[in-house]
Parts: sequence; C-alpha cells; structure tokens
Amino acid sequence: MKPIFNEEKIFLEKRLGVKIPNNCWRDGSKIYLNIDTKPAIITFKVENNKMHLKNNRIVKIENDYVTIQKTKKKQETIKKLTIKEEYIKREDYLMELEKESIDKTIEYINKYPNYEQRISISGGKDSDLLFFIMQKVYKILGIKREYYKIDVFNTTNDTAQTYLHLKQDFPITLEDIHTPKKGWYRWLKEDKNWFLPSALVRNCCSTFKEGNLKKTLDKNKDYILFLGMRKYESAKRSKYDFDLNEAIKNTGTKLNVPENWKRFLPIVNFKDEDVWLMLLHYNIKFNKMYEYGYHRCGCLICPYASNYVDMLTRQYYPYLIERWDYALEQNYKLYRIGDRLKWTLEEWKMGKWKQGTSKEYDLIQLKPTEERARELAKIKGISEELARRYWDKKCKCGKKLNPDEVAMFLKLNGRFEGYEDNRQYLCKKCMCKERGWTSKEYQGLTMRFRDQGCNLF
Repeated sequence: MKPIFNEEKIFLEKRLGVKIPNNCWRDGSKIYLNIDTKPAIITFKVENNKMHLKNNRIVKIENDYVTIQKTKKKQETIKKLTIKEEYIKREDYLMELEKESIDKTIEYINKYPNYEQRISISGGKDSDLLFFIMQKVYKILGIKREYYKIDVFNTTNDTAQTYLHLKQDFPITLEDIHTPKKGWYRWLKEDKNWFLPSALVRNCCSTFKEGNLKKTLDKNKDYILFLGMRKYESAKRSKYDFDLNEAIKNTGTKLNVPENWKRFLPIVNFKDEDVWLMLLHYNIKFNKMYEYGYHRCGCLICPYASNYVDMLTRQYYPYLIERWDYALEQNYKLYRIGDRLKWTLEEWKMGKWKQGTSKEYDLIQLKPTEERARELAKIKGISEELARRYWDKKCKCGKKLNPDEVAMFLKLNGRFEGYEDNRQYLCKKCMCKERGWTSKEYQGLTMRFRDQGCNLF
C-alpha cells in the first residue's frame, strides 16, 4: 500500500472520471481512504492501456470528511486522516520497529567486527529507509563514511529519475556504481537474439543483479551485505528474517552466495505503509517515480510489472517504450509468436509477452463456455466440437494437459469428430514413456506438425 501523491491523483481522476480525496492510499487496483479504512472506496481495472472504473463507493466529499456507501443500505461518514495523523496513530508501533531494526543491526555488526560492511542501494524506497537506519546505527557506533562501502548495481534498465535520486541524495561516487560492460538492451539484442525475459524465465535478474554482485565482490573475502529486503514484499520472501542466510538455510534452500558473505536485512519487518510513514515523517528524500504512481522503482521494463505500471510507463517514458516496442517486434517476428502463440503483435506489446504463454493456453485456463469454445475454434481454425476437447483434459498421471499435449494426442490417435471421446489422453512425459521418445524428440514433432500447418497446434 502506498500514498497517492498529487501527480498520481490527477492521473487517476482524469482516467477514471471521479474525484478522489487527498492523501488516499492505493494497493494495486484498489484505493483506500485511510490505511485501515475498509472496504476500498474505489476499485478499477487496467486492460490494453485503458483504465476502467469497477466500483466507486464515494457518496460525498466535504472538507476532511468523506461519506462512503458501506452496503446497499448503509452509508458512513469517515474523517480523512492526513499523513501526519496516520503516523501519530501508529507512532508507538513505528518507534518500536525502528528501535528493533537499529538494535538488531548493531548486535550483528558487533558479532562480526572484522567483516567489511557494504550497503546496497537501488534508488527505491526500501533502500532509502535502509540507508537512513544505517546512518543512525553508524552514528551510535561512531563509524565514519570511510569505514563502509555503498554498492549501486546499475541494471541499465532504470530511469533518469532513479539515477538522479541516487546521485543527488546519497554520498556516492562513480566507483560505487557498478555498471556492466554490456547494457540490458544490447544484451537482449546481441547475447539473447531478442529472446525476452518472462515471468517464467527471468534470466535478466541473475545477469544484472546477482551476476553483477558476484563479479564485483571477492568470493574469498568476509562481508556483511546490508540489503533493503522485507518479508512483506512477496510470498517468496515471507520466511525472511534479519539474518537472510540463516533464514534461507532454514527453508532447506541452498545459498546463492558464498557462506562468508553475510547478508543482513535491517528493515525486514516493515510493511509498505510503515516504510512510507517513516520516510514522510523524517522527510527522507525519495524517487520522483513514486509521485507518478509507481509502487517500486527497480527495472522499468519487467515481466512482473502490473498493467497499471505499464500504463504509467507509456505515459511518462515514451522514448523508452518506443525502444522496448522495437524489441518486442523483433521478438515477435524471430520467434513466430503469431504462428506459435496466436497473439497479435498489438496484444503481445500490451503485456502478453510477460507470461510467454499462448492465447490458447490462457483461454483454456478459464471456465469453458460456448463463447470461449467458438473463440478457440476461430483461433485454431477447427470445429467447435473439437475446440471443446481442449478444456479440462487430464493425463492418467493426474497432470492437467496444455494445448500442445491435447493437440499431440489428437494428431497421433485421431480426432474422433462426430463420436463420443472417452479416451485417456496423455501428457508429454507419459506419451514419451509409452512411445520411447525423448523430450527433445517430442518437442521436435510438435514443431514439425506446427510447421506443416496442422491446425491442432
């Protein structure tokens, strides 16, 4: 959850056609009056770079009070809290969070007195708060700037606002900024031949973040790396604790850094709203992108970005979007996205590249209806009867079949159009086992049948 700053407020009001009170909070596509005021006063949806209002509970805005429709018959008038009032309401809790963060960090530094200390800064709000906490720690311990290092890992996929924030608001030099020899866009073109990252294959992070870290630091040296990660950021990070290495080992996962690189998370227990209240209370400078509406300021182009963030990027960074659209066009042409995945170029550009799945796959994840069967039949050029067979098919092993697995079974065993089909379909793994094929041979057949123009695929 993040506060809606004035620039984002104007953006939302213009596209939704509604009046929004000052100092509201947004969580994804839901807008809340105050942090604890439920339900959301406004909900919306973004598709194809357009915003659609789903629900508006605001009945009346009058000075500091807003009347909202709680249920069909019940209205409630609620005082709109300022950011300062939100902070005062949680002051004891926030002070305890801050104290815990400082005390735990000091304890950890004293535990490893001979380790080199390095603070990772990204230009986002979490590293802003991290650095603020670390300055309080160093003041208590009497540690001066020359005794710790700052690391900025330049992904080359950041914005001018991020670079400006880093250079203006942190005591860094060019030596603290680690820039790869080959930038992200050039890497996509030359090394990946326009094979793009997706939510399923996000190899850009391992190259420009973890990979850059490992190239910069000495694997034989003892470090404490202070990072701005929080356990409330995602389900994957929910098990994180102050000592990141120990938390990861406790889950049974192997470390992706040397054992002697200690990693500590001073703000691990802060929620999004906690971070914002601290930043605003202490007047800590933050990235301008948050005022636009971004909830994070990492890589600008990312397969995990929401449709709302994509909309903001098209609004505020048209040059970078133009360059990205060119990359999408090259990817679409080289990897035959239209033939293989059935997306139009415009659909691919509007976000379908992020999942890397086919139009058919996305369709059969939805509940089967006559309308969807007609749509699939039209996409593939097959009968509606045949199209309906792509839904809810399971292998004897229990795996739900994807469109290519259904297509392969029908291709090899007959379409059976006009007959009741009670056959046991097989997934890729079971089909290979039954026929003595390798996975590569199965995939080769799939590509061959598709190249031959078989409309099952």
